[in-house]
Amino acid sequence: MYLRICSFFRMEISFRPIILESRSEIVRYTLSGLYRNCDFAFANMYSWQFLYGSEYAVVEDTLFVRFYIDNHRPAYMIPQGALPLQDSIEMLQADARNLGHALCLLGISEEGRTALNEAFPERFRFVVERDYADYIYLREDLATLSGKRYQSKRNHINQFVKKYPDYRYLPLTPELVPECLRFGKLWLDGSQPEYAEGLSNERQAITRALAHFDELGLQGGTLWVGDKMVAFTYGSPITRDTFGVHVEKADASVDGAYTMINREFARSIPGSYVYVNREEDLGIPGLRQAKLSYQPFRLQEKMAAFYSHSETKDKEEVLSGSTAVSDPLILRRATSADKSAVMDLWQTCFHDDPRFLELFFSRKFSPDRCCVVVRGERLCAALQHLPYTLSLWGGEEPMSYWAGLSTYPEERGRGFMGALMTHAFTLLCRRGFLLVSLIPAEKSLYDYYGRFGFETAFYCRKYLYEINGVLPASDAVLDNTFDSEWLSGEWCRLTMAYSCRVLHDTDDFDVVRTDVRLAGGDVWATSVAGTATAVAVVVPRGDSLIILDICADGEMAMAGIISALCRRYSPRRLSLSLTDGSEVGEILPSFLSGIALKSSEREASGMTRIIDAETLLGRYADAYPNRTHTIRLIDDFLPSNSGIYTIKEGRSEKQPLSLSGTDTVCDYDFDVRALTRWLFLEKIDTAPYMSLMLSE
Repeated sequence: MYLRICSFFRMEISFRPIILESRSEIVRYTLSGLYRNCDFAFANMYSWQFLYGSEYAVVEDTLFVRFYIDNHRPAYMIPQGALPLQDSIEMLQADARNLGHALCLLGISEEGRTALNEAFPERFRFVVERDYADYIYLREDLATLSGKRYQSKRNHINQFVKKYPDYRYLPLTPELVPECLRFGKLWLDGSQPEYAEGLSNERQAITRALAHFDELGLQGGTLWVGDKMVAFTYGSPITRDTFGVHVEKADASVDGAYTMINREFARSIPGSYVYVNREEDLGIPGLRQAKLSYQPFRLQEKMAAFYSHSETKDKEEVLSGSTAVSDPLILRRATSADKSAVMDLWQTCFHDDPRFLELFFSRKFSPDRCCVVVRGERLCAALQHLPYTLSLWGGEEPMSYWAGLSTYPEERGRGFMGALMTHAFTLLCRRGFLLVSLIPAEKSLYDYYGRFGFETAFYCRKYLYEINGVLPASDAVLDNTFDSEWLSGEWCRLTMAYSCRVLHDTDDFDVVRTDVRLAGGDVWATSVAGTATAVAVVVPRGDSLIILDICADGEMAMAGIISALCRRYSPRRLSLSLTDGSEVGEILPSFLSGIALKSSEREASGMTRIIDAETLLGRYADAYPNRTHTIRLIDDFLPSNSGIYTIKEGRSEKQPLSLSGTDTVCDYDFDVRALTRWLFLEKIDTAPYMSLMLSE
């Protein structure tokens, strides 16, 4: 035993890139392994190597696989081979530690979770992401489509055969690769733009795989109608009894093409394979529905496993966002069935007026825009994503606004919300969002969100006045009958002076007005010849009038609508919120002799988090072509943001930190919060403006 221990501590893992010549060495372990994950297919390891920098090593007859997420953070697959799992995991711990990171294993199946818990009781924390679960079917089911549950599939095939009697199914051979690449390009070009980045990567992976079809041991099929290819697919073995289908593309305009290529390819898979792994749905609703419609034999959940040292628990709690509980966490998009549970959670945390709750969940809630954490049978935490547009630097950029961030009180302190936010950052970045903004429910939460890279970017100044006399007469006539389309357009026009502001469409303004009216207030406007001179969102409270938001065409117009509002509501006190930097609040008494300013206080009113620094800095460079900067950016939570950015002549170029060295001289050394302050508080002509966000 002593000799074995000494030998073990001398062992190091010398990883090397996965190349074509690695295949025979790697499949010796994977084909005979226990894990049917699509990640263990050598064809997948090789074809996606360009994105993940995948590497492998064989030590003591054990296979180790390492890859990189978010550009430089190492992650590992569960080792397979002769070494005891405890020994091999300790070797991975040392490797991760040498790279400056905590150990993270990805793609862990339930069998892997059991093995890790047996080797390291209560040391691993597990997070399940539903979007990455593998769909595993019985090969015979897909090949025969027999039984009542596949009746609709058989109908699709019968209709296809009747409509296209000249169809042909041909095995995919190297000679057909150019046509598959052409077809694949057409398919990807016609896909939904929100998945553009992921599909661009898939195009590279397909090209890489098909270029080495035989060397990778791929098997595939093609479907033709006349002389036109309408579908192709390919896959490879994962284990001795499981075949993986890696790619399936079909012309959606050809009814039944997907069903036919699926069945024909399943028929061609050798009978020695009991199972077919058709991989993940990536959270894409249509893809999920299609995969479920084939009645999977098993939905194989895959987990991230984080190793926890007691001395670093707090740090890892933040980094991984996982939790040291016995049940694994499931992070996923909400479903329609979750709606009532999300509402109950919201009400437990925020105690809102039930009428507002009904308004929000009938007009704003969408399962596709809600992420949840589930532990066991309980929905523990939720986060709502609302898409907005931010007017910025003369253009318009997509911004996600987060609402209803909530965790049951007894579940707090376990990292659930951290896991949820980190998960949502990644999803939204893939969808093309550059920024996330939120308004913390309490002042104490500003520090909490700051730990995840949010920075205060929105400020307001709150004024409190006493009304101690008769206000001067005003020609302004209040009107609350304008429709929401007119109001939203006029609000946009009156706030154009703000170079950075959140825009609101008609539906959004309609929800805001309904919400304010539920609270006993209203949205009032004054106008001349059909053009607004001022718009105000107000709520009376006892003997006070609270002006939540206001915009006007000049100081006189603002004074006019405030005077008219005071005559209507007869308050003794007036509370007014204005964007930081506005001086109107200070000089208002000079226009309205009946009011006196009692206090003025600057307050934080919202936070922003940059999730795509590369694109955002590109927009900045384009807006200011005469500015030149070099910026070193470090973002621990989203390492894909990290790098050295050179901004010059209207362009921004990014260089990875690993290639630039530590001695590169930059004009600025920023973390992501400092970059936010620099961009939004120093490099914008007027203070950023975010209004009407249903936060009061």
